[in-house]
Amino acid sequence: MRLLLGAAIGLGKGFTLSFAIPLEFKAFSIWHELPDGTAYEPPYNLLVGDDVLFGPGDSRFMAQLAGPIQGTPVLLSASVGVMLPTGRTASNPFTEVVSTQRQFRQFGNGTFDPAVDLAFVLGTKPIGMLVSGSARIPLYTNPKGYRGQFQLNGAAGLVLSTPRPVDTVRLLLLAEVGHSGAAQWDGERAENSGRDTAGVRLGFEWNMTPQLVLRGSLSATPIQVWQGEQFSMPWTAGIGVSGIIHLKKKKAAGQAPH
Repeated sequence: MRLLLGAAIGLGKGFTLSFAIPLEFKAFSIWHELPDGTAYEPPYNLLVGDDVLFGPGDSRFMAQLAGPIQGTPVLLSASVGVMLPTGRTASNPFTEVVSTQRQFRQFGNGTFDPAVDLAFVLGTKPIGMLVSGSARIPLYTNPKGYRGQFQLNGAAGLVLSTPRPVDTVRLLLLAEVGHSGAAQWDGERAENSGRDTAGVRLGFEWNMTPQLVLRGSLSATPIQVWQGEQFSMPWTAGIGVSGIIHLKKKKAAGQAPH
């Protein structure tokens, strides 16, 4: 489960600075069985038993420039920034030294990774279009020998604006694809790392007030190609709230004489 906290400030002319940090809760219950169903106790403690972990993941600082194409319903957006190493990291779990410590589940990469977001919005009503893409690009290895996954994600689909009297709601139907390259430990490809996915996402946006928006989504990922043995996530869901606070400039009490 993930709770994403963030804030953004508009600086005018379509330029925005934003910061977001995820808080992650992970619960694991893992056991081993032989092919005939008989319980098996491995001679190590790497993936056995119950664990509950909580902490921040890597935070994200972005600068965005967005604006319409004059005389058209098209809106373009581009963001560049960096992922900050605020998530917990650990040593290589595949070495004998740490294989019994069960502390290898990472919350972040431990590196400053460039990030890029791009979006194209066709704002026609009642049916519009959204195309977006994002990338995270690890460039180096952290002090514990880990280099994170190169991540590339994209989405494209329709945006339906509902008519009156519920014209404050937008519905989204998007196709999504994702690619994550293999991570590395000490310069070597990490075991059970890397995946390609494809699926669909249903979502909504409800402008409860001019300053408050409620968002929700449900995603199904029927196509998952994993490298090695990994946990499958065929369904994901999310809900969130965002708001706008207008910061008014204080009026000057007076002006100094010239």
